[in-house]
Amino acid sequence: MLSGQFERGKASSITGYRQRVARVPLAKLIERGLFVSDGPKTPVRLGFPLSAVERWVPALYPPARNYLSDCRIHWRNASKV
Repeated sequence: MLSGQFERGKASSITGYRQRVARVPLAKLIERGLFVSDGPKTPVRLGFPLSAVERWVPALYPPARNYLSDCRIHWRNASKV
């Protein structure tokens, strides 16, 4: 995937499987959104589904904070002044 995309026919050389067998994992990766393609005969490129973000790029986004807890703490501190 260093080139950004690849022809579907190269799936066999990438996986080491025979041409027909290589189509199965490729189709499953496309189905899960890990690879994307504009059509059934167009090149395939890496997808970036939200379900894979944390696994592929851990700590890309800071952990979610509880907004209501932050407001309560701020309100309590403000009422002491």
